[in-house]
Amino acid sequence: SSSVKRPRSTTSTRGPGWHAWRVCKGDVGGLRTLQRRWTSFLKSHLECGATPHTPPHLLSQVRGAQLSRGALYLLLTGGPTSRLSAVCVYRMADVRAAFRGSYRHHDDATRKWITYPRSVPDPRPGACVSAGVRARGFPRSSSLPDRTLSFALEHPLMFSSVRPSNPASPTNTTTDSTADSTTTAAAILAVRGDSLAAIAVTHVEVATATTKATAYPVLYLAGERGVLYKAVLIGSLSHIIEETRLFPEPQPISRLLLSANQRAVFVLAEASCLQLPAASCSRLTSCADCILARDPHCGWD
Repeated sequence: SSSVKRPRSTTSTRGPGWHAWRVCKGDVGGLRTLQRRWTSFLKSHLECGATPHTPPHLLSQVRGAQLSRGALYLLLTGGPTSRLSAVCVYRMADVRAAFRGSYRHHDDATRKWITYPRSVPDPRPGACVSAGVRARGFPRSSSLPDRTLSFALEHPLMFSSVRPSNPASPTNTTTDSTADSTTTAAAILAVRGDSLAAIAVTHVEVATATTKATAYPVLYLAGERGVLYKAVLIGSLSHIIEETRLFPEPQPISRLLLSANQRAVFVLAEASCLQLPAASCSRLTSCADCILARDPHCGWD
């Protein structure tokens, strides 16, 4: 299993950010070392900024997260009084690659964080107890050798950071300290003027007579102003295609849910709960309007 959290202190040379952490389902702790504690706890730094030149500390809170089709959509804000929000997308393949990579190690001589310079104990620290490990005489985490568990205790942080990416991009986004530190990996979507607190993600497949079906990520976002935003990711670009004010007076929205058939959005607000259609195609009265709307839910016959 995995989760996302803001670290209490920065243990990375890459500056403020968030960590994705992982624990194996069958982890029962160690026999002596790490007794009654996770033996497979690992964490990797996630990078994100509203723009390539926005300092990461301006996005200080994780307000929502959703997994969809192998990608993690992370909703970030600058805190309760901020009016800056952003969505960063991370491919889970990149997160898993970071967990398979090198470990971060603090060099006391230089007082810097470096990649661990020596050989790593075997079985690999922090790894799940696989069938291959069990066949070697380690049936569960409590049977792992102390050298593996001691290393896992002292080196929970991976060396590589994970940069956000477009979920359709084939480029691996896992980076190390050789990356350009003057720019921040940018969000795929940024909203100024509202502190967003809820996210829901779906994919809409669109096919034409001459093209194969393409799945477009569609995001629903809402927050302090009581406005529901609908956005679509097309290629490397994001477009907010609808902004719907749901209440006469601003009312904070805390959660969004999509129905099982993806045709309705449920909105949980401070004093009410609403059910809305996932798309409003009926408002598009011409083919030109339909094309300009760029809503993958809608088509023109």
